[in-house]
Amino acid sequence: MPTRKPKFSAELLRLRDEAGLSREQLGKAAKVDPSTIWAAEHGKRAIRGSTKHRLLEVLAKSGNNTMPHKDVDRAILAVERLALAAERIANALESHKKK
Repeated sequence: MPTRKPKFSAELLRLRDEAGLSREQLGKAAKVDPSTIWAAEHGKRAIRGSTKHRLLEVLAKSGNNTMPHKDVDRAILAVERLALAAERIANALESHKKK
């Protein structure tokens, strides 16, 4: 069965390409290892909400970005909410395993 790229992966790659940034440039600006960016863009690794937030902030500030600022704000908020939900689910699963 073929794997599907998560929506964030495809969006991260698109935004980085539109910004004209290499993974190294984006990584340096966002303080994220380029290998983490590659893995996120290819759906190979889940990344923390705080990392997504830093990446989106850098991309929002790049000159070639076509994503309207309000959409970046919404995306950052959505990432933060997803990270919180994922944390709650992980905590619930861990609590359930202990029972």
